[in-house]
Amino acid sequence: PARLEFKQVHPSLIPETTAIEDYPAGYEVLTEEIEDRRSGEVYELSRFVKKIPEATGDIIKTAFASQTQTGGFQINLEMTEEGAKRFRLVTEKLVNKPLAIVLDGKLYSAPTINEPLSKNAQISGSFSQREAIDLANVLNNPLSVELVVDEMFEVGPTLAEDTRNSSNKAVQLGGILVVGFMILYYFFGGLIAVLSAITNVILVLGILASLGATLTLPGVAALVLTLGMGVDANILILERIREERLLGKSPESSLTNGFNKVISTILDANVTTLITALILFWLGTGPVKGFGLTMAIGIVASVFCALFVTRTLADLLVNKLKVKQLLGLNLLPKKKIDFFKFRKPAFLLSWIIVIVGVSSVVTQKDSILGIDFTGGDEMTIEYTEKMSIEDLMQTEGLASVGEFNPAYQKLLGEDKEILKIQTRFDQSREALSILQSAFPQANFVEVGVNQIGASVSQGIQMNALISVLCALVGILLYVAFRFEIGYGVGAVVATIHDVLMTIGLFVLLGSMGFFVSGQFTAPMLAAILMIVGYSINDTIVVFDRIREELEMNPGMNLKAII
Repeated sequence: PARLEFKQVHPSLIPETTAIEDYPAGYEVLTEEIEDRRSGEVYELSRFVKKIPEATGDIIKTAFASQTQTGGFQINLEMTEEGAKRFRLVTEKLVNKPLAIVLDGKLYSAPTINEPLSKNAQISGSFSQREAIDLANVLNNPLSVELVVDEMFEVGPTLAEDTRNSSNKAVQLGGILVVGFMILYYFFGGLIAVLSAITNVILVLGILASLGATLTLPGVAALVLTLGMGVDANILILERIREERLLGKSPESSLTNGFNKVISTILDANVTTLITALILFWLGTGPVKGFGLTMAIGIVASVFCALFVTRTLADLLVNKLKVKQLLGLNLLPKKKIDFFKFRKPAFLLSWIIVIVGVSSVVTQKDSILGIDFTGGDEMTIEYTEKMSIEDLMQTEGLASVGEFNPAYQKLLGEDKEILKIQTRFDQSREALSILQSAFPQANFVEVGVNQIGASVSQGIQMNALISVLCALVGILLYVAFRFEIGYGVGAVVATIHDVLMTIGLFVLLGSMGFFVSGQFTAPMLAAILMIVGYSINDTIVVFDRIREELEMNPGMNLKAII
């Protein structure tokens, strides 16, 4: 928001030649930055400007930027009907005198009024094109009342320290297990896959940093997804190389054939996921857009790493260093399992779980949405002894309150910290009572309660739903183009099935007490988007192999191929 003011400049005095004790009453010192167009140097010019404005930005009807005859840029102003009358009176009074143009307390220009103006005017100065456009944009939204900061708090991270620590431990453990499995199962090939995955992460983080993007929780989910897909791509490559070796081919030939056969699979799987990412970024807002951006960057990076980094390292080992045993143990020998024998009971059980889960979502729709989606109470609490967030979260009896989010905040400029708790509507005082009973030494005292709105608004929810539906249509069209329409329908149905089953089981198991909360929070939105991406990727990998087998064995029974 911009507060534009037109102010009178003192006709004779300037700050540089005036003693402080002789500063004129009712005036303040404002400084204008002026750029010398020949040298490019910027110098400052201070002026005495009246504190009370002659007119404010509400006299402006519209503002737009344009180029001047000298190649510079100016802002053109068109006044309202009442504004034109006011501006006429002001400029008549100040003919041959400067009129200061002040935006949010900063002096932008002080042009001399050559003649009385009314309906139209221009703000000229040392503006670049971008500065002129930005200034015109803010002038189209003027506030007649300036903003005043009442309180400013230093807000801690949403993820408390103990949550971050446990998340880091989970990441470390997961990473150790994946690296250990890859090296044990694929030997040198696994080491290559690990190096390729590390390169992938560095590339994604580097590109995000160069774009000035921040890594949010949905962004982390997208990063994990792309990392998983990158490892998957390497596994596809290594398994194809293993198949070639089992056919008795040389290491060099196996490497070349393995890569050639897997390229289309990797591209198809990642292009379908990229379509999802681009549509989420294009149509999404807030967390959905951040997820789409990170995933799009990650997909391009993972394809690059799989097809170039992995290939380069594998070529180095096999063709240059003459490593004969690229792969390690074959712990999962090829078996013929008649999956089709179980298709009917599996299908029936699968969709029963989906129906039961979705039914539980419908019946509990008023209680499953968390504070992020519904809003709730935010209570400010003072205390004498600080308790850890972990202790507060584990307080016995808080389960009856439902969702409970504590956070410490510090008032900037003061050495004082307060506790803020967020609960569902009208549950904050019950939560406080439980905390007071559990921690009498803390002396928790209520300062005030506010009702807060949802951080994930209905607009974001609807936007996420529309984005996912459009992504599914995009996938259907791409798969129909690359395969057949039947494959596309299968991919979409499989994805919808996976999402519905996840949501249903989450709510169902939560209501049965298997974990603390079966409520939807903002991280759940990221998790669902992650499932959409991974489900599509895996489905296309399977479809691509089926299509390849059909092309190689056109007379073979489809059921046997699947």
